[in-house]
Amino acid sequence: MYKRIILSLWTVIGILFAVGCSDYEPMDEFESGKVSDFIKSDFYQRYSKDVDVTEAFTYYDNSTRISFIDSDGLPCTAIYQGFEWVFTQKNYEKDDFAFLNQLPQNVARAYIRAGIDNEDYQIDDAYVIEVSRNGFDNKFYEFEFTAPYSNNEITIEHFYFHLLIDEKGELIDVLNSNVNPSIWWYNMNDCVSYVNHRYPEAELLAAYNDAGDNVLYINDKGIQKKVRFRQSNKDQIWSETSYRLDNDIELPESVRIGYEKYRTEHPDFIYDEVYHIERKDGIFYGLTMNVMSHNVFEETVYFKI
Repeated sequence: MYKRIILSLWTVIGILFAVGCSDYEPMDEFESGKVSDFIKSDFYQRYSKDVDVTEAFTYYDNSTRISFIDSDGLPCTAIYQGFEWVFTQKNYEKDDFAFLNQLPQNVARAYIRAGIDNEDYQIDDAYVIEVSRNGFDNKFYEFEFTAPYSNNEITIEHFYFHLLIDEKGELIDVLNSNVNPSIWWYNMNDCVSYVNHRYPEAELLAAYNDAGDNVLYINDKGIQKKVRFRQSNKDQIWSETSYRLDNDIELPESVRIGYEKYRTEHPDFIYDEVYHIERKDGIFYGLTMNVMSHNVFEETVYFKI
């Protein structure tokens, strides 16, 4: 008798469990993270419902981060400020240079053409990412790694490199520094607005953050320029716009006289690159000598026109 009752109870429990499981729905990451329906809708319009959202959360500063696996099976993070999308980062696999088979072919070829050998991606802060920013015309790609460097004076086993390549497969710049991760400086909207106002015909190419200062690359009427903003509290204030000139360009008289005077005191200084620099206090020429001595990769002397 008791056995029949116990058996009947287990049968009922089993039925209830089966019914409950059939009605079960996976946890909604957006709902649990208090993410608005507007952001949820905008996100799926951008990335479709084929992606696998692993986490979504709205923070006290009114920013929202959504972590997801995209249709390529790679981890991504999308960030909103308020109700506005501002940034998305896609992470490629760096082990054994797997990213070369994952990147768009023209980007992978541009990376190889950069000609840097013996790259080390095993350091903790190495990465390969695709970046999309609000206000930028296209995606761009960042490569952070170390590689050996040596000359007659110094040898560095792990010398930092940071490559920027645009979506078209053009190498934008090679930086010899460890720049801040882009995801830390996800919102560059104010800088983008300034560039759009000052250079209305310019195409925004890429950006990075250097010790708190935002640096944006633009193509302005066929000239690639670097627009630097200085961090002031929470604001980014325009500080200069620079672009490279031909090395054999005829220097303005004031620059030539200043350079000749400087060389009388520094006879070893022979410039390798010439830059046109616009600042609030005037136009300057920057004469740069590429060196590697005492942990200084380059030396630049500035002369006002």
